[in-house]
Amino acid sequence: MAVHGLPEKPNVEEFVRVFKNIESVQGGDIQPITPLSALLHTPEDAITLNLRLKFTVFERELAYFLTQNRDEFESVNELLPFQQLSLHTLGSAKLKKEYVLELLHYHGKRELYGQLKEWQIPAFPIKGNVLIEHGAPKGPKLGLVMNELKMVWAANQFDMSEPDLLGHLPAVLEKLDLARKS
Repeated sequence: MAVHGLPEKPNVEEFVRVFKNIESVQGGDIQPITPLSALLHTPEDAITLNLRLKFTVFERELAYFLTQNRDEFESVNELLPFQQLSLHTLGSAKLKKEYVLELLHYHGKRELYGQLKEWQIPAFPIKGNVLIEHGAPKGPKLGLVMNELKMVWAANQFDMSEPDLLGHLPAVLEKLDLARKS
């Protein structure tokens, strides 16, 4: 790692490609960290660069998010996976949506950017206390259960009621190995 925080051999080809993509997407402010992330090879490079440059929390998390997700989502051309990615978080879905919008900038996906920008994040139809009443664990593991149920909900086009989601709770608890043992 060079003194400036960038990798010894920054990914210049990716930077040029991303810069062209960013120029093609109109109608949104681009975070400066978005093209800078293209110079990085791995999420670990983003961490190292942050140690040198002391990004804001938003910039640090965005750089990490972009380097972590760019390859997997490069060839995705449907809105639903990006909507799901916006919800796949234990933190703020609104903030994660901003990261996903930057990922769309990164790849020059103008039409999907516009669609996701206009998309209103729907309210998740079930609360944590209801999950606890039906056997979900309290504390940090509840967030894991909720996140898995959000993925089920998203896979069903965000069109599931509380009873529908509760029907998936046993399978989610089993998947996360959180089912209560009698």
